[in-house]
Amino acid sequence: MIPWKVSARNPEKPSSPYRFPLRGAVGLALIAGAWSTSWLQVSPFGQNSFFPLWLGYILTMDALNLWRRGTSPLSRSPGVFLSMFLISAPMWWVFEGINYFTQNWHYLGVEDYSTLRYFVIASWHFSTVIPAVFETAELVGSLKFVDRFGARRPMPVSSWVLIGTTVLGLISLFALVTWPNYAFPATWISIFLLLDPINHLLGRPSVIATLRLGDWRLVIAMGTAALICGWFWEMWNYLAFPKWHYTVPFVQYAQVFEMPLLGYAGYLPFGLEVHAFYYFLYGLVRWVLTGITHIKWAENVQKVEEGPG
Repeated sequence: MIPWKVSARNPEKPSSPYRFPLRGAVGLALIAGAWSTSWLQVSPFGQNSFFPLWLGYILTMDALNLWRRGTSPLSRSPGVFLSMFLISAPMWWVFEGINYFTQNWHYLGVEDYSTLRYFVIASWHFSTVIPAVFETAELVGSLKFVDRFGARRPMPVSSWVLIGTTVLGLISLFALVTWPNYAFPATWISIFLLLDPINHLLGRPSVIATLRLGDWRLVIAMGTAALICGWFWEMWNYLAFPKWHYTVPFVQYAQVFEMPLLGYAGYLPFGLEVHAFYYFLYGLVRWVLTGITHIKWAENVQKVEEGPG
């Protein structure tokens, strides 16, 4: 099941240009309430506004997709829509693990949290990352300018290219751990380099599969979507508390909100990492569940064949 598609309006399920879905109104209300309590630091709502704020964003994007295209991730498959939240938290914990070495961002206002409380609240907040990017990517992918990138020169992809890309991803992760002050930009590309070739080899959706066909729409949609989400992440973080701030070597100048201007470039490849991580973990979970189902099925068949007693 694909959570989103780069395409124009769905001709089989047209939507009314005058009826905005109810979930969009709910989303806008959540944004208005959570944004105001966050920036005004209204206790205790302001300290816990991140999830409702981004849930509001996600519902608004889903409503825009449904209104514009007649289809959306939530309307196509609520189960897959939910899976994006469930996979998002472990994905961002991977980046938190990388940041343990690079120390590029730090959180303020969580010093008194117990380890368990911090883990639960952080995971709750992290769960919004993937659905926010995917919803935005679907909306961006429906815009006419993206269609211009759908028929470019195919990129040759050999087995050596796949192996080389995966190895480069491993080297990038090694460099992040060994020389974090210099290799920190690899944070936003290493996961993609490592996982996208694996997804391709396993027959899962991958960026490489689209590039070998000369289709760059996925790259444009995911990169643009992550940059848009990045703008909102940084803007809504600016006057919030708790919040994060950055200590990035060599580029700590010309800040837009808390983020150094050059740092926004990292959101472009981050969109590809979101795509690669989601399909890798989603495929892994489905593979495990399928294996468990087959084992149970085989056990049931054996019981039937053996008969009672």
